[in-house]
Amino acid sequence: MKTVTIGDFRLLFEQGGKLRGLQAAGGHELLHQSDYRFDCGEGRGFVPGGWDECFPTIDPWGTSPVMGELIGSVPALSVARNRVQQIWENKSYRASRAFSSTGPDKLEMTFSVENRTDRTREFLWASHALFTLHGLESAVLPDGDMLRNFSLDGSCRKSFVKAGPPVVMKWGWGSVRLESDQPYWGIWLNRGGWPAGAPAGFGCVGIEATNTAGEIPAGSLVQPGACFRGRVTLVL
Repeated sequence: MKTVTIGDFRLLFEQGGKLRGLQAAGGHELLHQSDYRFDCGEGRGFVPGGWDECFPTIDPWGTSPVMGELIGSVPALSVARNRVQQIWENKSYRASRAFSSTGPDKLEMTFSVENRTDRTREFLWASHALFTLHGLESAVLPDGDMLRNFSLDGSCRKSFVKAGPPVVMKWGWGSVRLESDQPYWGIWLNRGGWPAGAPAGFGCVGIEATNTAGEIPAGSLVQPGACFRGRVTLVL
């Protein structure tokens, strides 16, 4: 495990590049921790914890597998003062994710993907951050709706809400505001019901900045040689 400190945040990366843990000042863990491994097929596995990036899909679509092409791929990792960057590269695209800070209580994540082919590419991007339910008291969404009941009851649901005011998540130790430049948030509340065929008995809440209110691409295009960029900001 590699630990990187950025302002008041500590980021914990696994050897394979996955961002497994994100801690606020005082050592408070923001992300769900899990050892459960979901078989995505073709030798790929998804661990539902930490913070991943889904591109160019979540559900299987075209030649792209479930959870997209980045899950299970090992990025190059570079660390500089107050900044850490991950880069995934193949013949079709170059994807980059960087965490940096403009103040001790603010963590900014920027994601970009460059289309290296000579064909227009349709895509979905979802920044798949799974937050812990441990000590979570509420999550206020941009439309004013509030999530409050996080007890395990065997349910699981996914919904979408238009971006606007920050998402405010409140734990017993304090709160975090989430902002994004994307038009939607995907809200995945798992209270022990996923995967449906064999519930794993854990709970987490995904707050995913996304360009599409769905699980497959819906018209967003990146032209040959062009680059898509997205951002998520956490403020204590």
